[in-house]
Formats: sequence, C-alpha cells, structure tokens
Amino acid sequence: MSDRRDLVRGIDRRSVLKQGILGAAGAVVAGGARASRSREDCAVAVIGAGISGLSAARELKRAGINDFVVLEARDRVGGRTLNADIGGGHVTELGGQWIGPTQTAVADLARELGLELFLTNKVGKTAFVAGGKVDYVDTSALIDPTFAQTIDALAASIPLDAPWAHPDAAKLDAMTYADWLATQPLTDEQKWTVRLGAMLTYGAPPEALSWLWTLFYARSAGSYAELEGTAGEGAQMYRVVGGSQALSLAMARELGAKVRLATPVATIRDWGSTARCTIETPSRKFIAQRVIVALSPSQAELIAFDPPLPDERRDLQKAWPSAVDAMKAFLVYDEPFWRAAGLSGQSFLVDPSAPYGFGWDNSPPDGGRGVLACFINMPTATSWPMEERRAAMIAAVTQCFGAKASNPLAYYEHKWLAEQYTRGCISPLAPGVLTRYGKSLRPALGALEWAGTETALVWNGYMDGAVRAGREAAQRTLRSLFFGPSRIHLRPLG
Repeated sequence: MSDRRDLVRGIDRRSVLKQGILGAAGAVVAGGARASRSREDCAVAVIGAGISGLSAARELKRAGINDFVVLEARDRVGGRTLNADIGGGHVTELGGQWIGPTQTAVADLARELGLELFLTNKVGKTAFVAGGKVDYVDTSALIDPTFAQTIDALAASIPLDAPWAHPDAAKLDAMTYADWLATQPLTDEQKWTVRLGAMLTYGAPPEALSWLWTLFYARSAGSYAELEGTAGEGAQMYRVVGGSQALSLAMARELGAKVRLATPVATIRDWGSTARCTIETPSRKFIAQRVIVALSPSQAELIAFDPPLPDERRDLQKAWPSAVDAMKAFLVYDEPFWRAAGLSGQSFLVDPSAPYGFGWDNSPPDGGRGVLACFINMPTATSWPMEERRAAMIAAVTQCFGAKASNPLAYYEHKWLAEQYTRGCISPLAPGVLTRYGKSLRPALGALEWAGTETALVWNGYMDGAVRAGREAAQRTLRSLFFGPSRIHLRPLG
C-alpha cells in the first residue's frame, strides 16, 4: 500500500517521545523520577517549563545559582509551543511559532542555543475566497496604513507598565474594540480584515475585546503593522529551524536534572515568608526561599495558596481568560507544490462558516515536505467533529490550490483548550479586567515572583515576551536573594 495514507495523527505520549521531548535530556526524566526523598530544599523553585520558566532558570544558572528546580506539570517542556513529527526528519509547530524582526530577546536566545531562523514563505500570489469565488491577489496591502497609523497614535499614550493609569483608562476599558471601530470610516473589506486580525491575534472578535487592552497590545508590539503583518512580515517573519519547541528542548538539555517533568504543583504554603515556603506536589515537597511562578494568571489559578492570595490577585486569576478554544490544523504533502504554480500558500476565506479564515505555508526550510497550516475558525469550526473539520479543511485548500491539495499525506490538529495544564493559548481580555485587576499582575508577593509572557511589557503574549518576562523575574529574584526584599526596580529588557 502506498505511503500516501489518509492519516489523522493525534499528539500523544508516543509521538512526544519520538520527538525527543522526554529523551532530549535523559537527566531531565531521571530528575523527575528520583523520588526517594519526600522533601527537597532549594534556593529557588521555578514553576513551569515553558519558554518563560526555562529562561528564568537559565538566567539563574548564568548568575551562578545552581540550587534551583524547575517544576513542570506536563510530561514535556515547551508550554504553549509544541512540535509534531511529520516524517522525513521534519516537524511542524502546533502552538506558538513565529519571531518578528523586532523580537530581539527570543532571536538572541535562539542564537545562544545554536538554533537558526528562516523566513516564512510569502513568495507568490495569495488565494482570496469570497462569495464562492477564488481570486489570486497580492496581499502586501491588506493592512491600510492610515488605519494602522491611527491606532498607533492612540496606543502611543498607553503606559506599558500601567495601562490602567492612563487618564482615560476607565473609559477606554469600558469600550470594546468594536465600539471604536464603529466610529471609523472602513470599507466592508477593511472591516473583514480587521475582524479576522482580531480573531487571529487576540483570540476573540472585536466586540469581546477591551479597547484599552487592544491599544496596550499594539503598543507592546511596537506598532499595529508589526503586530498584524501577514505571514512573512511583522511578527510572522521568521520561524525556528527544527520548530519553536526546539528553544525549550535546548534549554532543558542545558538545565538537565534541574527540570522535573510530570510534577504538578498543588499547593504553595507560607509564600509570605522570604525565608522558607513549601511547594507541594503529588510526589514530594520542595522547600524554597523564592518561587518564580512562570504561568499565565489562569494557569496559576490551578494552584492553591496557603494563606490565600490577596483578593486583588485572586480575582485577577479568576477573571483572566481561560477558555479560548484556539486550534491550529495542518495538511502535509510530499512537497510545497503550490510554489511551482506561483502561489505563496497563503489563503484568506471571507466566510464565517468556513473551516478557517487565514492559512499559510508552514513547510520546513528545505521544502522536504509541503505543509499548509491554518487557525480554525472560532467558535464555529472548533465545535465540529474532527472528521467533519478535516473534510472541510481538505475541501477548502483544494478550492484554493487545486486537485493536488485533495490528497494529503497526513492531517494534524491540536486543541489547546483540551490540555489540562494549558487552559487555552492566548489571552483576549474583556472590558473591565485591566482597570479592575491589572495592578496585581506583576508585583511580587512575599516569596512569589510572577513571570510568563502575560507579564511582559514588550511583545506581551509572544515567545519574545516570555523570554523577557522570565529573565526579568530571575533578575528580581536574584536581587531579593542577595539584597533582601527591597525590590530594586529593574528596567525592562528593551
């Protein structure tokens, strides 16, 4: 039988093992398995082995602190980045994947780890489907420069470290993005483009997004154009050779037995003390002087704190989005055949009932496999049965790229909401969250430092923000270890 099989491959423990996620450093697994002692003492415990937590741990190690552990609930590292083996020695990315030209922190990390970047393919025409008809167009002008400049001018006044301190914060946070858009002279095509951009970038339609949060996000990225550039531009310009999870795999190899997998933190006790607090997991207790919680606020909500956290921080974690049903899907082929036809692999479907709105060429750098990827339309297609979604995907890409697209080698998808310890993959803040709870997002509490990309001032929500947040939390932790809890202010990495 030919190897051109119609496969639906789930990402399970076996495929994870094949990628080397657990085997990347035998010591990592061994570290998690040596449970002969019920208690372990350390200077710092880092909770979460995503990019932020591993960056924090790496910063501690570089500073000469070796008495630390990284506790990860999942049986893999990488957090919201995850590679899938697509055969032939190639992978594709099921989670966060892109690096923009101004995302210097994550680009520098890749270089330090010996990982290369390559350009996202954007050469050729883009399929644009509207009213059942396919046109092949140049999408370089999808973002209207006047519209982008208007948002940038408004975003320039938003304080990155305290958007809730803006003079009009209450008004801006009570509005939705849709409320503001209704005041703008946009064509129907522009309205569709902006709405699609909001769904892809923020994970929610404009009517569900705080206008203050929307402006903060654009300011954090540097500009609206950098944030919303189509594949091959702006925040989507580069990818990591070997997939974005390679960043975390490489850091885990460096850290070795310090990383403990399958070790979910259940409770943190006595966190108000900067001398001794207890982190409880199913297998043992860790006694630490400081704790870096490298999780999103919604993930931190899964942990019990004794004594309870202050009301403001507790309410922040409860209010933070934790139910974004984001999914990515991939169709794999022998080669990126669309390139020979002068097509970029990008496609836009102007139809809310379609399985996706935006697709792109996600092939490996050598073109040894062809990969068409997309974000599944929320909330319609994410609720369909998987086989129905797969069939609709194949039909959609066949309409865009011809008969060769109708017979993929494999189909992959990943439902982030289904991961117990991930709780969705992006944070679309609704009106009222920032002004009511934002002040509790970053300040340390006793022995607790908060990390995770949601705390970043620059490129908040992205891998770059995760690196910055992890490093800065480690620096604050080092200051408190050596100089006490005076909380000397550190300038954010820029």
